[in-house]
Amino acid sequence: DNDPKELLDHLNAQHPRIKFTMETETNAQLPFLDVNLQATEQGLKTTIYRKPTHTDQYIHYNSCHHPQIKQAIIATLTRRAKSICHPDSLDSELQHLKNTFTTLNGYPLHLVSKTIKKTLNNTEPTPKPAPAPIRVTIPYEGPISHHIARLIRNKASIDVTFSSGRTLRSEERRVGKE
Repeated sequence: DNDPKELLDHLNAQHPRIKFTMETETNAQLPFLDVNLQATEQGLKTTIYRKPTHTDQYIHYNSCHHPQIKQAIIATLTRRAKSICHPDSLDSELQHLKNTFTTLNGYPLHLVSKTIKKTLNNTEPTPKPAPAPIRVTIPYEGPISHHIARLIRNKASIDVTFSSGRTLRSEERRVGKE
C-alpha cells in the first residue's frame, strides 16, 4: 500500500506526455528541486543542488545586456543561496558563485563581490519611486542606449525602459503583419 514505486507508476499512467521520476537517498543525501537535503547527527543540512548536467553558464559579462540584468542574476542566485543553504555551507556556495561568475562568465571580481555583499545586507526591499507620467521603451543596444535614455529623461522628463531589441520572433510577427 505504501510502495513508492506503485505511486510513481500510478502517476505516470495518468497522461502519456507527463512522466514523473523519483530520487532515492544516497549517502544520507536526497536532492529535491534545487535543494540537497543531507541528514546529519545535528539534523538536516541544506545546500544548493545542481544536476550533473548543470554547466554554470549564465549571461557572459561581455554580452550586450543591460548591466542591471547582469547584477540581478548574481543577486538572485545569492538570495537563493541565503534562503536554501544551511549556515555551515553558505560561505562555500558564495565562493562557488564568485568562481562561476568570474572564471566562467567573465565578470570582474569587484562587481561580483559588491553585488553579493549588497544582496546579503539588504533586509528590506527598496521603495520604488512613483512612475513618471510618460514611459517609453527603447531597444537596448549597449552604452549608446544609456546616453539616449539620459537625454530623454533629462530633457523631457520621460521615464525610459529598455527592451531586448529585435528578436527572430518579433521579426516574424512584423513580417506576418505586412
